[in-house]
Amino acid sequence: MPDLPLLLFSEPRGALLFFAAGIILAWLGYFSFTLFTSRPGANRNVYYPYLAYSVSIFLWILSNAYFQSPLLTYYSESTAVTMALFANLVSFCAFISAYSFSCRLISTQPDSNLSLYQKLFISIISLYALIINSSPGLTVKHVDIVAPGDFVIIFGPQTSWFFLCLMSAVFLTFHNFLIYKKAGSPLIQKKSQYMILGVIIFMLSTLIVHLIIPFMLDDFSLTWVPPALAIFETLLIGYALLFNRFYSPRYIISQFISHLVNVTLYLSPYLLIIAIGYEDNPLLIGLWIALIGLGWKSSLIQIKRGTNRLLYGKNGSPSENIQRVIGHFQYSTEYGLGKLNELLNTRSGQILNINTHSDLAALKIYFEGKHSVLVKDELEFQIQYETHTELSNISWLKKNMDANNSALVLPIVSKNGDISHLFMVSKKDRDGLFSSEEIDALQVLFEQANQYIRSEEQVRKSQVLAGSIAHEIRNPLSKIQYHFERIDADLFDVNNNSAHPFLSEQMKGLYKELTESKKSCPARYPIYRYYY
Repeated sequence: MPDLPLLLFSEPRGALLFFAAGIILAWLGYFSFTLFTSRPGANRNVYYPYLAYSVSIFLWILSNAYFQSPLLTYYSESTAVTMALFANLVSFCAFISAYSFSCRLISTQPDSNLSLYQKLFISIISLYALIINSSPGLTVKHVDIVAPGDFVIIFGPQTSWFFLCLMSAVFLTFHNFLIYKKAGSPLIQKKSQYMILGVIIFMLSTLIVHLIIPFMLDDFSLTWVPPALAIFETLLIGYALLFNRFYSPRYIISQFISHLVNVTLYLSPYLLIIAIGYEDNPLLIGLWIALIGLGWKSSLIQIKRGTNRLLYGKNGSPSENIQRVIGHFQYSTEYGLGKLNELLNTRSGQILNINTHSDLAALKIYFEGKHSVLVKDELEFQIQYETHTELSNISWLKKNMDANNSALVLPIVSKNGDISHLFMVSKKDRDGLFSSEEIDALQVLFEQANQYIRSEEQVRKSQVLAGSIAHEIRNPLSKIQYHFERIDADLFDVNNNSAHPFLSEQMKGLYKELTESKKSCPARYPIYRYYY
């Protein structure tokens, strides 16, 4: 038998599908690990169908990779028929697992159980799919092999009905996601958008490439495309299931374009080196690697700026604008908060010293437990859809946020790692949720602005102390002034500006000096005070 890596990776399309299967397998491991270690309260009945779906997609990609690799010509046509039937079965398992998963999302039954008609539908078409793909000649008669990736599958009489069952499951899944989107909170709507996008990518690619083109044109050259695109559907749905915080579509597009352009920028010199036949020259390869090491980061920053300008206009992306607010905080905290509320589309935002507000002590304990931010929509989702021992604490945190009219609470940490303040902001007036890039930008902003917030707080404390000292000094001076005025009224004739005749000569001389100095004294200027 030839070298196995050569059979698997010598053809680009086959290698791409094997690589895609590896990505799905890695994601499946990460998803399972995160689910069972970090999401103790998650409803397992919802997540298990997704795990079954991901395993089926993994096997489906591998079965399609077989047809795009030299394995197709190495083994016999009967093996190809077996692999085609296996691909049918695992693709059906993926479709029916996705449908089961979507049914559990919208289920009103306890523990998200399926209804009777859903169980009957799944059982009937599953039995039908198993029978027609186990009996020879019903869905796949034989495979005409020319070369890796160049083949023609001769379908059996039941293939049309089988594909009809698959597409009915896809459309029902899509319909369930739409119901899930309409019936939920803004967070659920965002989750549904990710799921629906994944289903649309998979549904359209499969419909066009695996049904329309093969049936109408007898062309199977593009059958590798839907398995490759299945990565996006699997990741989009899995991400929406596993996480409650999302990046905006424009941010994702911006990051994708920026990294793609940057990769192309540094890949072009290497392709040029290959084109001129100097790929074995160690000096050129070394210079190319050095160019990547020295310029990758700076070029990526410049490309991101240009991409953001293209997607967001001259004002820039929200995350960039939030980080620029550091200049406003240098002027004053109040000025910085005003600009921040404007950028976040919120009505109110405040920064509270956690040491001077006793009602925030529980929040401090929460954040000291390595929690980075509190988002009200995420707490509401956990209360509604998850069950675990911390549910009472989560409910209390939500009530605390309701009392403070806060939709997001972010800790402001000092240089020594202590939580000094909390940034609390109300719900957005539009756009619903705080995006991940906005929260990341806020964390970066307050890492820098913390020193200005603390400095301004120290200045205000000093002003209060100075005002208190001035008040204490003014009290005895007022008494002294009062007694002098009494002396002036009792001993001296203020109206005639002369001393009483019974005063001694020394007192008369003192009075004369005082009156002369009073005349020469300039008029008082008004005193201005700074109130804070």
